[in-house]
Amino acid sequence: MQPILVGEADEELGSLGVRDILARLESRRPDWVLATEPTGLQVVHAHKGIVHIRLEAEGRACHASDPSAGRNAVVDMARATLALEALADSLAERGHPLLGSATLSVGRFEGGAAPNVVPHHAELIADRRILPG
Repeated sequence: MQPILVGEADEELGSLGVRDILARLESRRPDWVLATEPTGLQVVHAHKGIVHIRLEAEGRACHASDPSAGRNAVVDMARATLALEALADSLAERGHPLLGSATLSVGRFEGGAAPNVVPHHAELIADRRILPG
């Protein structure tokens, strides 16, 4: 079987080209990947991978004058955010000799429709940088 080299050029915009290549390759993995990251024109042989994590919390909306009649999805998601922060702290304890630590960062958190309504839905998206292996 011939080796496969993949060059990736849209990392900041979602790596759409990578998804297309992986879909075309089906179960076969590339032998080499060229990631066009700023490295001061130095060739590197290790790179962090990326996973975007999307979490949703479902609650029950009600009027804020009686919050006990509902379930606040934003509060539930806030608890999940704190748990992710604790996980991020534990990831910082492990590292790679060239890349440093794996990371986890909550980049987006949304929920609620109005201040007088207990939110029925909340969502967060986190960025997880993984290490080789």
